[in-house]
Amino acid sequence: MNRQRLKERLISDEGCELKPYPDKYNNWTVGVGRLMSRGISQEEAFFLLAGDIELCEAQLRDNFVWFENLDDVRQEVLLNMCFQLGIGGLKKFRKFLKALEERRFAVAKEEMLDSKWAKKDSPGRANELSDAMLVGRWL
Repeated sequence: MNRQRLKERLISDEGCELKPYPDKYNNWTVGVGRLMSRGISQEEAFFLLAGDIELCEAQLRDNFVWFENLDDVRQEVLLNMCFQLGIGGLKKFRKFLKALEERRFAVAKEEMLDSKWAKKDSPGRANELSDAMLVGRWL
């Protein structure tokens, strides 16, 4: 069997949609005829996660020149927030970002916790991330 030829044939027959769509049988599908109801493997999930982390990191580097100057843990906190909130959501944390730029980590922690994100959406996550932001290590 020629797997490359088969792959090309399936792409030609099925098309390649990069966003979910209902197929002609109203089954949600993505990629090359992949039924969403089938789910994905852990390997596929981790592959997608790696790409999402790379995207977040590029967005942070493009939007905040000072990102490079943060230690690894504080970069990871920002990456975690960007992953959850998206770059647009993260950019709404203006006072937090200003405090980070000025390396005022206690103020950054306060600003993280003074948000709907911390109070209602993700309090456990926000507490853990804000503690790491304050001290520069995972507790």
